[in-house]
Amino acid sequence: MWGVILGILTLWLTIRGWRMGGPAQRMLRYAAGLGECRDKTWYTPVKGYTNVYNTRTGIGGFSDRVGALAYALTPLAILLAQRESFLSLVTGIPYQHFSFLHKWLGRIIFAQSFLHTLGWTLVETWLYQPQPKVYTDFLKQQYAVWGCIAMLFITFLTVFSTHWAIKRTGYEFFKWTHWIIAILYIAACWGHWAKLACWMIPSLALIFIDQGVRMLRLLALHTGVVKGGNFGFRPANAEVRMIGEGDDIVARIDFDFEHKEAWQPGQHFFLCFPALSIWSSHPFTTASLPDPRSNVQHHTYLLRVRNGQTSQLAAIAQSKGSIDTIMTGPYGLGFPRYDTQNVLLVAGGTGVTFTLPIAFAAIRQLIVPQAVVDFVWVIRRAQDLLWLSSEMADLKSMLADNVSLRIKIFVTRESTAHLAPCCDIKPVCGKAKAIDSEKTSNQSSSSTVSDLSSGAVLQALLAIDQPRFSVDFMLNEHPSMQTMVEDFIERAATRGGDVQILGSGPESMGSDLRAAVAGMRTREEVGFYWDSRE
Repeated sequence: MWGVILGILTLWLTIRGWRMGGPAQRMLRYAAGLGECRDKTWYTPVKGYTNVYNTRTGIGGFSDRVGALAYALTPLAILLAQRESFLSLVTGIPYQHFSFLHKWLGRIIFAQSFLHTLGWTLVETWLYQPQPKVYTDFLKQQYAVWGCIAMLFITFLTVFSTHWAIKRTGYEFFKWTHWIIAILYIAACWGHWAKLACWMIPSLALIFIDQGVRMLRLLALHTGVVKGGNFGFRPANAEVRMIGEGDDIVARIDFDFEHKEAWQPGQHFFLCFPALSIWSSHPFTTASLPDPRSNVQHHTYLLRVRNGQTSQLAAIAQSKGSIDTIMTGPYGLGFPRYDTQNVLLVAGGTGVTFTLPIAFAAIRQLIVPQAVVDFVWVIRRAQDLLWLSSEMADLKSMLADNVSLRIKIFVTRESTAHLAPCCDIKPVCGKAKAIDSEKTSNQSSSSTVSDLSSGAVLQALLAIDQPRFSVDFMLNEHPSMQTMVEDFIERAATRGGDVQILGSGPESMGSDLRAAVAGMRTREEVGFYWDSRE
């Protein structure tokens, strides 16, 4: 992007310089221009005072222009933050990928607002006389009061949208204060300078249009009128199970719900739990695949339990075992592409909800039976496989029939010795050695796994019963994304065809995978997509 911007500016400058004539002529023109643009300073007497003068410069005009730019950029900042994004409809880019631009555009608006405020503060406190009378009279004016309030609001929005602030105050606090303060900021800007309300009116309109479309989509999913049944709002009743222990607990949510239009693998829904808060919803990728033969679809989600609402959800799961759930969606892109031939899927932790359904879909729709599908899951502990035990058993069972599929599991915080008591697995020397066990293919199907105890299920999932299945224990280490990509490219090169690399998980993993993909050397077309877990 920066290459394009700098290239355009360079070309523009070259053409402009060529039109202005030779070097000598250009220097004369630039010198004349600088002379005309140089700020002039002059002094004017203050009525009623002797030896007291106002100092007049170009600071006021500069501050006004910077402030007007901040007003003009506000509708664009709102547009970049919309979930029901018009930009997504036009470009096909999912709404969440515009959040980066929204964040930085907000910081630019803050910087412009700060310069505008600083400029007029210097004028009213230093250049105009007598003081402090001029400044106190200035602050008593209504437009100045609203300007100070708007500056406080944009400062709040900037500070409390940083990762540091969100981590300490919680996502719910950030979400609702950001939305409310943004509206108050727009209103304060309107009050500060009503002649520029032409930028504030569309900003407010965009906010309420976005919220209105969200509500319509929610009603489309949950009301009987849209579904052709009896009138009424029907939330989904979800079963909630806690899996794991210590700091590695995940809530698995399962429910069945009627859909007229299902979702595509890799898409996500916003889930709201009215028992916790009717005003808050969070995006979660659906780990299950829709059934095209049925109107009733099964949903599976994984939520890592931390502080805030997820800890409250854990308490409800322990007491009731179920909770009403309201959905909005689906959102995001669907994968894999219809013409996909070779796919590398890399997931870290709960990012597997993005890659696992894509793996099933890729195997079912492969154009070339020999095409490569590599599924990689990096987890902290082996027990994390129990999050999606039946689904992983189904994927393992496909190894027997699909020679193109390969599954790699990396455990980063355990050694095989740690698992020996519960899984009857012999320890293997070395940090990154694969498990070696008896073949237990009869225990790999989901129907068998569901009837076993947790220890037996884990043993069945970890058993090396196929040559293209491996589990590597890497105590306090992480797998190399570079090695993983190179190995995949080498396999894909023997089969030929386009390559698609998809992943989801911690941002550090995404950065490593992105760097590895950038260094690839292949003649085939490569598609890359990282689904952020922030």
